[in-house]
Amino acid sequence: MFAVGIFRRELLIERFSFRIILAISSVLFVSGLIVHFIAPGKYPGIGAFLSPLLSLALYRLARSIFKQRFLREPRDTWFDWSEGMAADRVFNIAYFLLAGLIWTATAAFIS
Repeated sequence: MFAVGIFRRELLIERFSFRIILAISSVLFVSGLIVHFIAPGKYPGIGAFLSPLLSLALYRLARSIFKQRFLREPRDTWFDWSEGMAADRVFNIAYFLLAGLIWTATAAFIS
């Protein structure tokens, strides 16, 4: 999810590619839950399988809030220091920080 968000964010916006990413994230989520309940404690990092779906939901929520507030899509600020992108930087920093916390929290919580 991080790589898609950083390198190919348009895949999260286009309907067809979003559905593919949603399907893959859902399969990972269900797989993580199944393995967790079949063999509890045997695979401590299996909680990380839950994070793609959760971080995708976080992205969609954050994106909809951003679009309502600024009436446009958030722009990628990776190595872009042009002026007038403060809101986009805050969006990106907040999203990636929270997505990273989700990733570590799910891995730690499930183990």
